[in-house]
Amino acid sequence: MRFWVRDPDSLDWRPIEAEGSAFALLSVPRAPVVPLSSGSPLPPASVALLLRRFSPFGSGPAALILLCQPSAAARVNGVPVSTGIRLVSDRDAIALGSGSPLFVSTDAQPLLAPFPAADRPCLCPRCSTVLEADTPACRCPNCGQWMHASDVLPCWSGFPSCLCGFPSASDAGRGWSPAEL
Repeated sequence: MRFWVRDPDSLDWRPIEAEGSAFALLSVPRAPVVPLSSGSPLPPASVALLLRRFSPFGSGPAALILLCQPSAAARVNGVPVSTGIRLVSDRDAIALGSGSPLFVSTDAQPLLAPFPAADRPCLCPRCSTVLEADTPACRCPNCGQWMHASDVLPCWSGFPSCLCGFPSASDAGRGWSPAEL
């Protein structure tokens, strides 16, 4: 996942790459996004939370949920978040208070890594065989599903896209920035 923020000095857009499923959004121009881990306290300057929840069984893109207090004066694409909760989409602009907006981008690279150990068997959605711990695998950044990524089982790279439709080519559909607006 990528957040785009405007550099306060140069006014250029710069990306902040972030992994995880929970992020504190701050009204601090130099570091407005802090990834949160389970059980970690919220930074004192937190104004809002952005939660990323993957859809079950890789059936679609992850949901991005913005939570904030009314005092945050949050806006998504210029529209106030009056209820304190709002679904956010790829390339939406989130502004807190009078601060500069940041853009949310799901244009992320697939995670090619050894499959992490799981407490129960995990099946590859492409070939329906078990993903063994420490074997080559890929996690789709769109739906969160893991697939085999070896020469023997090319469940990720051997097909044009993930089952959710996200392109499997390493550079396909990525590279957007708010400078294009």
